Formats: sequence, structure tokens, C-alpha cells
Amino acid sequence: MIAIMIPKANGRLSIAKEEVVGIKALRGKQLAKVNQYRQAKKLVQAAMSMILITAEL
Repeated sequence: MIAIMIPKANGRLSIAKEEVVGIKALRGKQLAKVNQYRQAKKLVQAAMSMILITAEL
């Protein structure tokens, strides 16, 4: 993604609104991946616990 910098009247640069929306969308995707990873990690831990309990029986 390329940020489009737009000069403002006060001489500062600002990111185009479309880029901000794009950045927020990317953050949403990243958060979804992190949540998916955390859920998978919990499932693996639960499965390992079940295996250990079964092995002890």
C-alpha cells in the first residue's frame, strides 16, 4: 500500500482519507488473524490436556 500525502494549507502533510480507511481495514485483517491464531492455540492446548488425561487413565 502506498500512502498518498496531501499538502495542507498550514504546510503539513496529511494522509488521504482513503488511505486511512485502507490502514484500518488492514488492522482489522491482522486482528482477525491474531484472534484466529489465539483460538487455534487454545484448541491445541485443550487437545493436549485431553491426551494427557487419557494417557493417565
